[in-house]
Amino acid sequence: MENKINYRNSGSLLEIVEKAFNSAHADLTEKGMDNKNAVSTLVSKIDPAMNGLYAMASDGMFDYLREHMYEAYCHANGEDAEFLFHHDTVWGDCFVASRLLYEITVEATNLHSEYISASISKKEFLPLQYTFQVMQHLQGRACQIYLEILELVKGGFADGAMARWRSLYELCCIGQFIIDNGEAIAKEYFEQAETDDQRYRWANSIIDKNNNKVTTFKQIQELCSIEPVWIQEYKLGCFVTHASAQGTFKRLGNFKALNMIPTGRSDYGIDIPAGHSALSLSWISNLLLSIFPNVDSLTHGNVISKWSNYTERLYYDKKIEVFGEKDELVSNHE
Repeated sequence: MENKINYRNSGSLLEIVEKAFNSAHADLTEKGMDNKNAVSTLVSKIDPAMNGLYAMASDGMFDYLREHMYEAYCHANGEDAEFLFHHDTVWGDCFVASRLLYEITVEATNLHSEYISASISKKEFLPLQYTFQVMQHLQGRACQIYLEILELVKGGFADGAMARWRSLYELCCIGQFIIDNGEAIAKEYFEQAETDDQRYRWANSIIDKNNNKVTTFKQIQELCSIEPVWIQEYKLGCFVTHASAQGTFKRLGNFKALNMIPTGRSDYGIDIPAGHSALSLSWISNLLLSIFPNVDSLTHGNVISKWSNYTERLYYDKKIEVFGEKDELVSNHE
């Protein structure tokens, strides 16, 4: 009969080898061989024997996993469900507010686009056609990323959410830069989409504060007059996105009082990307709503701003309630 190792029950491979070695060593010494020669004899046979043992052990483990993969999957799903229930119990009100911000924003921007299609004349529209089209796509992409962030936050993946917020923040800066610099820049951005160029060639006609052409995101960020706190938070987003030492040893999901190596979900640290994403979605949405403004768009923009602040405050207050931590709230971009 085929001999299969149940790795869950039979101990580690090292334990098996040690037992076999000790047993063989005892047999040799009982037959009169001295200890030195017994060890030498066994060592000379270990390498070929181990190769066969490794193969047998790995085959056994693989077969076991294949036979029991659905049991393991269900067990893992059960653990996930237990965490998600607890996570929602703690942060549920915040998740509701986050999702409602998304719904409010999508509805407001859809209504604004309908207003422009129905009420803005071609003569009025053409001077800003590229600005509007580019901002529509930037804001739509921002809505999608915001929803991705919310799913990561609800799943307990603070660092993943922060990495996605980095992309959302970059969209906001690009949108602000385009709004600030006008239709010609929007047209350059639009047309570069048909090329393979990933650089900032579309922004080269703008000169930065040092009289240099804009060729980097850093220059764009500086020209948008971003508050220093956002620069620091963006740096944190870069840390967790890349294989940096900071992003490795100072992960958001690792509670500061504990020395752990997170390998999965955590209910700690999600307030940062959740709050940042709320403010960022408000920022870029208000940029879009400011193109061809009317009473409805200005009202909706104000509601979005207020709700984003309310959402961030919910996460902040919940963090204090659960973890007892206080820090400076970041300011809104209006």
